[in-house]
Order: sequence, then structure tokens, then C-alpha cells
Amino acid sequence: MMSTFMAMVLLEEPFAFDASAVETALSGLPQAMQASLCRVADDGSKLSVTVDDLTCAVALFDTPALREDFARELARPDSDAVAAMVDRHKAQLVVLCRLPDVEMGQSVMAAAAVQIIAARLGALGKPLAGFWVSSSRLSDWGTFCADADTVLPAFESDGAVAFPTRYWVSVQLTREGDAIGSQTIGLAPFTGYEVDLTPIPWRMEEVAARLIGTVQYLFEAGPVLRDGETLGVSENERFKIVESPDGKQLSLNLQRTGRMKE
Repeated sequence: MMSTFMAMVLLEEPFAFDASAVETALSGLPQAMQASLCRVADDGSKLSVTVDDLTCAVALFDTPALREDFARELARPDSDAVAAMVDRHKAQLVVLCRLPDVEMGQSVMAAAAVQIIAARLGALGKPLAGFWVSSSRLSDWGTFCADADTVLPAFESDGAVAFPTRYWVSVQLTREGDAIGSQTIGLAPFTGYEVDLTPIPWRMEEVAARLIGTVQYLFEAGPVLRDGETLGVSENERFKIVESPDGKQLSLNLQRTGRMKE
């Protein structure tokens, strides 16, 4: 089974890669990050870049992405800015890195490489936004590039890294009566599984914060959640971990709380 890390840059208009411009963009990376251009297609539409031992495939498309690709973002209540970026883009740049099942540390490095290469090469055109495909998260170009800068230290042995986990992994809320549940979208490429919080009678903000905190914990500690164990911060708030039969989903089930959330 392969894990796929893919970023899309929404472009205001098409352009073609020039080898010298690509090499200049890559030369601006920190010395600790070994990035090099492998090849460029004759028409300037495709190229391959290595970052340390990782290979990223890059492709330019002179047509916009399908609007359905952004359905989750467009369904948000505050989606006007997203809709404007989606409607304006006329072309796309896609950066892809595929890995076989590996430890989470290598997956994080692959995601970091994709984010950085997409930011550097997307800037050669007229970028509008960045889209992390597995989480269906779209952000404006400034935020996308700022996130890329935060992961640069991942390629330095002593660098302090603030991974953009809320961008790489999104959280979707669900409602069942008075109870709110949530589930991750895009966590599986890193851990091998998605995580859901079964519905509980808490406020939406608290449910989302609990699952977001779990995602951040996994990026710090690795895929340490195990079937049958519990996760929590106190004896009054414990979640039992239940693994699906295929191992691709972990559910967090509230066991007991000292008080009802309002």
C-alpha cells in the first residue's frame, strides 16, 4: 500500500517551466535541504525534483481543477473567499510524492518536501491559493507559503518544526441529536488510519479542539494509539480506543466525565 502526499497550486493563468528558473528557485533553499532538479519535459509541463532521498513529481495543467474537488471547502459557511479563488484560477500546478508504508517520520518529511516544492515552484507563475488534496483544505497563497517556511527546519537535525497539522489534516464535525462527533480527513497517509470521536453532548468547539489536539499529539509522539487503550487528560475524561476490523479507523469513545459539557 502506498501513501500519497499531494499539493495543488491554483494559478491565475498557465505557464511553462524553464529549467534555469526552476534551478534558481531550488537554489534558494537552505543548504541543509538537498534539493535538485532531475529532468524537465520538452514542453515544460512536467519535471521531477529530489529532496534529500525523496522524489517529487511536478506537473502543470493549463486547465482549472474541477469545482467538485473543492466541494468540502465550498460548503463551509464562510466560503466566499474560497469560492473567489476557485473561480479565478485557470490552471494548476500539482506536486506529488508517493511512498510505500513507512514510519510516520518519513511520511512527515515527504509532506514537508511537497509543501516546500509547491511553494517555491508555484511562485514562478501567478499563484492564487494552495490546496492539500488528502485533507481537502484550501488556503490563500500567503498562508500556504508561510506554512512551507515552518517546515523547512524539518531538514535540519536540530531544527524546531511547527508542522501545519490543521492544514494537512482537517476535522469534520457531525451531529446526532444533541451530540456532536468529529472525524479526521487526511491523517491516514501519516499514521495509516483516520480517527473519529464518537458523538458526545459537548459544544462543537470542544469536540473539534479535542480531535485537533489528538492529531497534534500524534505528530509529536507518532502513531501510538492502540486498540483497547485509553486516551485522556484526567481520570474524569478518558476515551477508549477502538480499532476497526481493517485497522484503517480508530474510534475514541468517551468512557466517563466528571461533568456534562455545556
